[in-house]
Amino acid sequence: TAGDVKHGGILLSDFPVKYTIGSGRFSRSYLIETDGFLIESPITWYASKKAWLPSPGYDRPIHDGFTRAADVGCLVCHSGRVEAVGGSQHRIKVHEFAVSCENCHGPGSLHVAARKAKTAPAEGADYTIVNPARLSRELKESICAECHLRGQATTLLRGRRMDSFRPGLPLMDFRIDYELETPADSMKVVGHLAQMRRSRCYTESKTLTCTTCH
Repeated sequence: TAGDVKHGGILLSDFPVKYTIGSGRFSRSYLIETDGFLIESPITWYASKKAWLPSPGYDRPIHDGFTRAADVGCLVCHSGRVEAVGGSQHRIKVHEFAVSCENCHGPGSLHVAARKAKTAPAEGADYTIVNPARLSRELKESICAECHLRGQATTLLRGRRMDSFRPGLPLMDFRIDYELETPADSMKVVGHLAQMRRSRCYTESKTLTCTTCH
């Protein structure tokens, strides 16, 4: 369970933990399930500080209490594949728990089928799977930006969902992220790409990108 910790008069051990988010190297957050909905636990274990502290979203004076819903927009970056149940953004079925190959390489059924049939190309481009090394800088960054770029406001294009994006396509065909004209300097996981793009290393290079180091 989430532990015998009081939060707003609620004993957290009353809510069994459904999922753990994070590798544990930096932190571990927890999702509890109530009435079929996933809610973020108010407490997170921060490995670097070896302490329990407020979870993201609860670390400000005015927050949502014990009601911060974990929706598809959250879990699409913390798992392999998720699906909203019945069109709801907060009733979620997790099909693949861990972040997987397809998160960065796109659907792999054609790739697997070609190898089973031994029809895969011996050399050159393999068009049954997305190879980020063969993409333009913009399309490479779209893959990373899906999870490592969230602006002050995010707008989905008409007909798109948070889980619609596929590697190899421009992220702007699916959603638009708006940043403040004067961006904040503090480092945040969902701001890595924006901060890289403001750096001198990036602006003076035509090739430097996320995968230059990662």
